Amino acid sequence: EKETIEIGGIYRVWLRLMTLTALTVLMAAQRPEVFTLMVHHGLILTALNSSVSLACELSPLFNAEPLEVRWYRSGDFDKPALLYKDHKIQEAPVDPRYKGRVSLTGGLERGNVSLTLERVTLADGGEYVCREVLNRCGQSGCGSL
Repeated sequence: EKETIEIGGIYRVWLRLMTLTALTVLMAAQRPEVFTLMVHHGLILTALNSSVSLACELSPLFNAEPLEVRWYRSGDFDKPALLYKDHKIQEAPVDPRYKGRVSLTGGLERGNVSLTLERVTLADGGEYVCREVLNRCGQSGCGSL
């Protein structure tokens, strides 16, 4: 399956989002005991040098600020595109290819941990995973560029 196509002289990058499963975790009373990470299904097509958002949110919605949020390429858990931990985006360990090009844009306080990727390149094509961790328990979902 091709990850890029040419339309009218413009190359476009495919992004693929996949479903997530529910995970039971021990949480504080104000948070649900079971939550699901929700992502859109299917491929996302975007133009080179554009911005794209990979949607990911908690269901039911609750404040994600105390969680660790890790967005990474499938198979590259230790080199995340973005790592949010201890209430801030971490400088390390992150994949240097994404430095200055990624952000969380959905509103953590509303349970939305969507990733925005700026200045999309051909090398950005592939599968991405959104993982949230609370109390060393994790919930994962993935999407593809």
